[in-house]
Amino acid sequence: MLKFIRIGALALCGMACGVDCTLIGCDSGLKIQFASAPSAPFRIDASSADAGTRSYSCGNNTGCITPSLTISDYVPENVTLIVTYEGRTTTTTIRPSYTESTPNGKGCGPTCRVATIALPLP
Repeated sequence: MLKFIRIGALALCGMACGVDCTLIGCDSGLKIQFASAPSAPFRIDASSADAGTRSYSCGNNTGCITPSLTISDYVPENVTLIVTYEGRTTTTTIRPSYTESTPNGKGCGPTCRVATIALPLP
């Protein structure tokens, strides 16, 4: 319900403020990209002092990844990523570089931040 109120407020402000806003949504997050899609189940554990921890698990490997995935609503300043695949693990610590977008136009919300991180499979 709150989402609809925000969208309505944005639309009204767009009309009243002289700004042409659209109602396109977007998601912020950390996009993980592999060179090729994993062919077996895998797990990613993300840990950050400022954004907490998140996990992504693909147990049956059907429809989980093509060859990237996004950990939604997760925008850490620094993050340690542990990938577990076929009994092996690899650890990467990185400071993501985010790209901001405002799909509804300048001065219109939302503003979303996405960073793409290339990771090797262990």
